[in-house]
Amino acid sequence: MNRTTNRNRKYADALPTQHSLKDEHLTKIAEKLNVSVSNVLISYQVQRGVCVLPKSVTPSRIEQNLKVVKLSDEDFNFISQMHGGKTHRFVKPNWEPFKMEFPDWN
Repeated sequence: MNRTTNRNRKYADALPTQHSLKDEHLTKIAEKLNVSVSNVLISYQVQRGVCVLPKSVTPSRIEQNLKVVKLSDEDFNFISQMHGGKTHRFVKPNWEPFKMEFPDWN
């Protein structure tokens, strides 16, 4: 049974991950650190102080996602500027009946 609803599918499609995983510069950073591009992106978020909850059902991928590396200041700053320095909130839960908003909700 496919549990992906239209709402969840839209959320998944909105993520920049697919394009980022093939980015030439991120690939070079990953090769330099001997990790996957996914590990670079997870490590970047952890280094920013963000709690990362990567989704995977494959045991080997779950284990791979646990590997966090220290990015150099140069690599960290490069990734920070990849999208013009803009950050986006991709998860916007409906907290009804509470009216909760965050400054970066556009």
